[in-house]
Amino acid sequence: KANRDVESAAKPIEGSAPLKLDYKYPGNFIRFMEIQKRSLISQWRNPPVNVTRVVLNLVIGIFFGLIYLQISKIDFAGIQSLSAVIFLGMAFPASMASVAAVPGSFRNRAVFYRERSSSMYGLTVYNLTNTITELPYLLLAVVAFFIPFYWMIGLASDVALFFKFLLVIFLMALVFHATDQCFLAFLPNDVVANVLNGLVLGLFFIFGGLFIRPSAMPAGWKWFYYLDPIPKAYIAASMPQLEYFSTPGNLITIPGYPSAVSPYDYLSEQIEGYADQYGAMIGYLVLTAAVLRLFSVIGFRFVSHIKR
Repeated sequence: KANRDVESAAKPIEGSAPLKLDYKYPGNFIRFMEIQKRSLISQWRNPPVNVTRVVLNLVIGIFFGLIYLQISKIDFAGIQSLSAVIFLGMAFPASMASVAAVPGSFRNRAVFYRERSSSMYGLTVYNLTNTITELPYLLLAVVAFFIPFYWMIGLASDVALFFKFLLVIFLMALVFHATDQCFLAFLPNDVVANVLNGLVLGLFFIFGGLFIRPSAMPAGWKWFYYLDPIPKAYIAASMPQLEYFSTPGNLITIPGYPSAVSPYDYLSEQIEGYADQYGAMIGYLVLTAAVLRLFSVIGFRFVSHIKR
């Protein structure tokens, strides 16, 4: 009886026009919207990662703020400490915000491999949804760190400089996220990715311009300094701040210097950067994130870690 009911329901009504679809398959936009919706829901339902990275960045921001609370900008020790905390502040929380999503990304990669093999969607949809889904969470984690950090250590009370610094940290988060996507594309699992991520971040920090002056770096390592995004972010974050605090009467005495200099001139000589390079440094960070994303697309196109 059930079979007869199915057969009866499957027969077209007499006189009705035959069914005709405009497309054999849903278009790319429909696929993108459905995958994006699923990705957003999946991310929203992952509070251990989302809450942890926001709360952790907030705690780190307050911690840095308490250590460097209203640090002096009128003496050598204060300027040294200020340059160091700016260096940590523009790079460390960005790396924390991005790396927290790595284990979940590797789990979702298996889903992508399966669905791509079934021709459900392609690389373009996957990469777009991956990026769009992460953006608000990266921004929220960065802001959670930045607000207490910025005001507690006493950086410039200037709206433009506030958002300039925030943009630098957010772009660094995008660069680190793009780096993690390269690991996701080329490496077999998150264990290997975490090991390599530690090595890459260590090299990024070493050649970031804080620990060794660029002109003093060994010739064989200069290429890594030029590729490293951290020195560009460091210049963009620190030099406008030091320019703000270098008022005509604010000169500091530095051991080994023949005369007192402004904080801006001192740091400019140490990191070999200037405040008017802000736009160029921001452009470099955007280009770095874009190139790394391109590498990740190439990796997904030609590398597969499907286990059969």
